[in-house]
Amino acid sequence: HQIKEALVACLNNKPIEKINITELCTRAKINRSTFYDHYQSVEEVYESLEEEAAKSVLSYYQLLQKTNTKLEDSIKEILQFIDQRTEVYLFIIKHSFAKMKEVNRLAFIQRFANIPNIPKIFRENYYYDFILSGTQNIVYTWVKEGKKESVEKMIEIIMGIFNIVLYPISWTISFSKTLWIIISSESLSLSVKV
Repeated sequence: HQIKEALVACLNNKPIEKINITELCTRAKINRSTFYDHYQSVEEVYESLEEEAAKSVLSYYQLLQKTNTKLEDSIKEILQFIDQRTEVYLFIIKHSFAKMKEVNRLAFIQRFANIPNIPKIFRENYYYDFILSGTQNIVYTWVKEGKKESVEKMIEIIMGIFNIVLYPISWTISFSKTLWIIISSESLSLSVKV
């Protein structure tokens, strides 16, 4: 665990190719023999960290799938997870985004497969990719800008977007009704004034 934390700290300052075992041992406050009891190279530590991160996130998402929680509750748990482990999240985004994106995508598809009343066209891969990329970018921006908004505010933002994207027909009908009411009241006020 200390060795992985040392690697994460080193990666904040330089690429993996420039990190050596001596530096990791110094930062982790261990000797070289302890390092070699666990790993053979810096790259092996990196691969282990990457694999562990992918598995933990996949397990986390699978847990969310099994609990049958509301979408807002799942988003809250994910944001709280990221809020508490910001450094690991940024490491993952910086160093293993492609692998994590696929893990997120699989979990996302599982989650949305259970939402009722979504038209079949919205269950296509492009649709998932669109929503997932947008959500990931929103969360990434939130983290990079110092998490100025609360988790609750971020849930509100993300759910607002989901509601527009997931239920465009009902949103369009609702918008059309509102527009009709505005036009009708304008017409009524015009006819009264004339």
